[in-house]
Amino acid sequence: LATLSIDTELRFRSAAERAAFSGELIEAVKTLAAKYHDETAPGGRPHRLLIFAHPLPDPQGPKE
Repeated sequence: LATLSIDTELRFRSAAERAAFSGELIEAVKTLAAKYHDETAPGGRPHRLLIFAHPLPDPQGPKE
C-alpha cells in the first residue's frame, strides 16, 4: 500500500508569520490537488490528505 509521510518542525517568529505560512500552504496544496486530481481516472483510487500542526509541549513544563 503506497503511503506518504512528511515530518518537520517549524518555529514561527509570530502569529502573523504562522498565518502567512498557513495561507501559502493552503494555496500550494490547492494547486497540486487541481493538477493531479482526476475524478474519472480508470482504476484510480481516492486518497485522503490530512495536514495539521500543533504547538509542541514546553520542555520546561506548563507555566503557572
